Amino acid sequence: MISINPIRARAAALLCACMLALSAPCAPARERLALTVVTTHPPSLPWVYVVRDHVLPEFARRLAVARPDLDVRWTTAWGTLYKWQQSLLGVETGLADIGWVGSLWESSRLPLQNVTYALPFITDDLPALMRVMNRLHRDIPELAATWRHYGAEFLGASGVDTYHLMTTFPVRSLDDLAGRRILAPGAAAVWLRGTGAIAVDGALSSYYTQLNTGVADGVLTILTGAHPFRIHEVAPYVTLVGLGAQCTGALTANTRTWARLPAAARPILADLGV
Repeated sequence: MISINPIRARAAALLCACMLALSAPCAPARERLALTVVTTHPPSLPWVYVVRDHVLPEFARRLAVARPDLDVRWTTAWGTLYKWQQSLLGVETGLADIGWVGSLWESSRLPLQNVTYALPFITDDLPALMRVMNRLHRDIPELAATWRHYGAEFLGASGVDTYHLMTTFPVRSLDDLAGRRILAPGAAAVWLRGTGAIAVDGALSSYYTQLNTGVADGVLTILTGAHPFRIHEVAPYVTLVGLGAQCTGALTANTRTWARLPAAARPILADLGV
């Protein structure tokens, strides 16, 4: 009669199980792509909403098809990591791998990108204007080179609908603007020349406080942005001027991030940018 030691039997069974597990084919390790995406405003604004709800998920979907071994992980900051004055610096220094940059506040560093502010009343057709700006960046190397000089890779132009005037006082003629402090963001200040108004810099995220505290008496702004920030509560007088759609900036990538992106990722991101 053969006697089997139960302890040895269990040990042998465990050893066999371990050997089988080691001999089984292993699933390939997934490469991780971690990207930080930053904007200076919240997703209640159209140009931020489209990044959050279209660009990022569509990028991940397309990349999953092209590179199923790649796992994209997003870190996002919608208007919380740095202020509107620092959008270019944030991308340049690498705080953002992908970031929206407001060129309208960078007249000295990105003067060519602010060409539309020298052409008020040119059009209210924002999609057409964006197609023109994207084509200019494609056809004129100096435009893309300017972005790269500041550590940013241009992905696609960003713009806003036509500007109007919102004030704390009624406006019946241009004479009513004389001596008044009017918020005109960055490059938009040129529109107030000859009116007697004093241009004050600002952004949608700062307008409410500036108007409420008396720093300014009015603002040149877009109504699609004014409503989410409740600008109408402190500047109830609306004068429909229709200064035209404008190119306010661009979606960009940090140049170092762009260089390290997998080859399959760059054309996808470039296509979604425009």
